[in-house]
Amino acid sequence: SDCALDTVSATRNLGVSYLRLAELMAQHPKLDYAFYGKGSCSLKNRLDSHQKGINYLCEAIRIGKTLPDKTDEWRKKVDESLVDHLKRLYNVLNETSEYGDWREKRNILLKVIGVCNDNNCSVQWIPYRDVARLILNYGISLDGKDPLNAKIVMLECETAINNAVAAAKRFDRLEVVEELNDMNESRLVHLARAQSCNFICFS
Repeated sequence: SDCALDTVSATRNLGVSYLRLAELMAQHPKLDYAFYGKGSCSLKNRLDSHQKGINYLCEAIRIGKTLPDKTDEWRKKVDESLVDHLKRLYNVLNETSEYGDWREKRNILLKVIGVCNDNNCSVQWIPYRDVARLILNYGISLDGKDPLNAKIVMLECETAINNAVAAAKRFDRLEVVEELNDMNESRLVHLARAQSCNFICFS
């Protein structure tokens, strides 16, 4: 049991180290070259660091499942670090359009969802919500510019919101369900606007 607990702690520390690395690269872009070499892209490597850190924290959760139920302090620490990573990952994805398109960013979050689901992380509702937020914000950005694609994106957003609501309900995050309901109302408004514009444009 002590050995397993030490392993959980060490694995969590690895995850936290990648969080600190991503933060350092954000504050001091030149460090990116020190770690990754000439021609590296700071944004891409920050995303990479967050993903690796999340993987280590999910691995810590997997190992921790072998511990007796009474030792749950480790889980709180891992969850706190995981929340930090997930929040910062979403912020980096939204920081600039320099890295990939919205589908590529969505796919990064879907990979994170897969890792969180595999290890039954109690905060897995966060990346589900973030996928919905990412798609909704992109759809809104098309408002008045590209009604056809805005309609397609908003219809995809419906699935993402429904998945996020289901995840939030699994973990009794009712305040998140309310937030997602508000997002869905916004989605419906923009979807109606896109459909109206499509009708006018093509009639």
